[in-house]
Amino acid sequence: MTELRIEIYGHSSDHELSEKIKGEFESYLGGEEYQSVFPVDIVEKELGSLSDMMEDDTYMSHIQRIEAVKKQVEKSDKIVGAIVILPDMHDEAGDPKYALRAGFAETNRITQFITPDGSKQDDTKDDPPEHRVKGAVMDMLRQFGYTEFCEKRGMKNNLAFDADTVGMYVLHQLKPLWAEKSRSAKDTARFLPVYVTYNVRSGKVSVDSDLLEKRHLSYPEALIAFSKLSRDKDFVQKCVDSSRSGFRTKLLGLHSLYNNENALVLSPANGITRQFWHGLTDKKISEYHFTSPYIPETIEIGTKNYSDMRSFCDTGIRIIRIRENHSTHEIPDYYTEFNGNGNCISASGVYRYKNVFWGLESRPNNKEYTLSYNSSKINNPSRSFDECSLVEYYPIQLQANDDAEQWAAYSNYLREIMPEVNRSVRLPAPLHFASKIEEYLLLVKHR
Repeated sequence: MTELRIEIYGHSSDHELSEKIKGEFESYLGGEEYQSVFPVDIVEKELGSLSDMMEDDTYMSHIQRIEAVKKQVEKSDKIVGAIVILPDMHDEAGDPKYALRAGFAETNRITQFITPDGSKQDDTKDDPPEHRVKGAVMDMLRQFGYTEFCEKRGMKNNLAFDADTVGMYVLHQLKPLWAEKSRSAKDTARFLPVYVTYNVRSGKVSVDSDLLEKRHLSYPEALIAFSKLSRDKDFVQKCVDSSRSGFRTKLLGLHSLYNNENALVLSPANGITRQFWHGLTDKKISEYHFTSPYIPETIEIGTKNYSDMRSFCDTGIRIIRIRENHSTHEIPDYYTEFNGNGNCISASGVYRYKNVFWGLESRPNNKEYTLSYNSSKINNPSRSFDECSLVEYYPIQLQANDDAEQWAAYSNYLREIMPEVNRSVRLPAPLHFASKIEEYLLLVKHR
């Protein structure tokens, strides 16, 4: 039986906060009553001078702090979760946060940061201590690859819930910190494609990338591996090499792997991913010959400069293109329904609009959302509004007898199962996991 080990790093003055963190883990995971089922070991550790400001934010200062972590923290033979109590210093030169994350990764630890009790930027009405503690605990679990499983009506009759879901994502504009003084574009990785596979029933999350030496790494293993790779002098060239064929090689591999097994492929459609997969563009989709709705004879899996039309019919693969307003501004900001009296009412779920589906998260329980019923930045520019949460799903490829709405609804459901927030995230789980990998890269933009 695998034991979950959590270490809480802080100072003696942080003991009360450490106890709150312990209590939140025990409350959520069940405490001693469930130790025989899911053993959890939580210990306090002294952070010492590792929390001190660095001399500056240069690469050498980061390396020095990384080496200090390796000297103080014993390397573990299994992955450990480290919650680090650290003041928020991100606006100051010499913030040790990313150096600590890289240093702990060297000791086989994933990290989650939380600010001490009484910090001037915390403990406000909008961010009470209990919210910060719960947020840190749940984000730590997310880094282990944890998701929350919610029973959904009708899920037993939905093929999607038994399928692997593959998220195809591209990190971009990655300038490693070791290239901080370089003005050459050659020292910035324009793209890094990553692929996250998730199965909702087993909860298993695995990561693939041409940068990784091993295939199908667990999510925490991948975070640690990417942390180390970003400090490799060959990092940029490896990213270039992994991007050469776009998504084509991966799609061919999936075609073979899921020839007889059900799988759902999700890809955002934006200016970056369309360079990797020309088949995501409206223009190319309009050229497909459909034998039935959402079932084209062949689809484009190549790039604009290298076409490759392939048939995915009679395989187990479904493909859904995702667009969201936050990054593309190609779909409406929000969808609001009105009742018989003409008043706004809450709407959530999946709605069909022509040949696409709009996914709306469950109604947020905050003032910013209700204010957006009748106001916006246009007439009240100084206020914050909870908008831009609509996601568009377009099934590029389904199989015979598929219910398109079922697959779209499942894709939207995958936004609801991430543990670190009490509402839907912007992207379905595999893509959300992929987007968070960048937190572990030691980059110039993170200074």
